[in-house]
Amino acid sequence: MKKLIILILCMTCSSLIAKNILEEATVRKIVEEISNAAKDKDITPMQKYMYEGTVITIDMDLHPDRGEIDMAYDDNFVQLAEMAMKMSTSWDYQNEVVSIDVDPSKNLATVKEKSSLTYTIMGETIHEISTTITIYGVVDGEIKILTTKEKLINSEMLK
Repeated sequence: MKKLIILILCMTCSSLIAKNILEEATVRKIVEEISNAAKDKDITPMQKYMYEGTVITIDMDLHPDRGEIDMAYDDNFVQLAEMAMKMSTSWDYQNEVVSIDVDPSKNLATVKEKSSLTYTIMGETIHEISTTITIYGVVDGEIKILTTKEKLINSEMLK
């Protein structure tokens, strides 16, 4: 009987901890950590919050009905991201958090961001503006990125 009571207490405590793990302040710190690293062309912090189930959707076509690509979080994604950053000779990344909505009953947080990136690659300087919607959740007791969807809204070549 004593073991049963301890088991019930442990289960109750672990569910309370899981419910409190996803708070706006915590999510905001994670977003800032990832954003600050991106300014330095570093994806290491982002990798910390991804897992094999993360779904990455990138839409780099300005046309509304085409260009969306789903990618898995794996070694290929990491290699492509790192290669693109290494090929850039200049890099200016700015990010603004538009909103953070936390649903404690589902252990989910939806983050909407708008970012600006100006970079030079192969002698061409490009300025892009995009929006991102990222959903964070709790996986095995840790905050992880469940899905992230980036949509290009403007792209121009600079002189």
